[in-house]
Amino acid sequence: MHQKTLNRLQRFIERFRSLNFADDAEMARELDRARAELLSRSAGEYRENAPAELSLVQGLERLRAKARELAGQDPAALVQSFGQMGRRRFALAS
Repeated sequence: MHQKTLNRLQRFIERFRSLNFADDAEMARELDRARAELLSRSAGEYRENAPAELSLVQGLERLRAKARELAGQDPAALVQSFGQMGRRRFALAS
């Protein structure tokens, strides 16, 4: 494990958060949890500590599973909330 890898993970989480244009609270919580859990150690700590490395692998697997779960959900509620957000912004602008 290199620090460069953790930096990439941090950038991935930040980019994924920026894709949360509909302000999905569950997605935001999951990204916050992943950041707190996976980026709390240095690359050296992951290299030198097998249980820590295992927790990183398991955390990444949970994040992947959660992303797949969210992607597989019915998008109707997401689309509806996005439409409501657009109406609120339009009302504020007028």
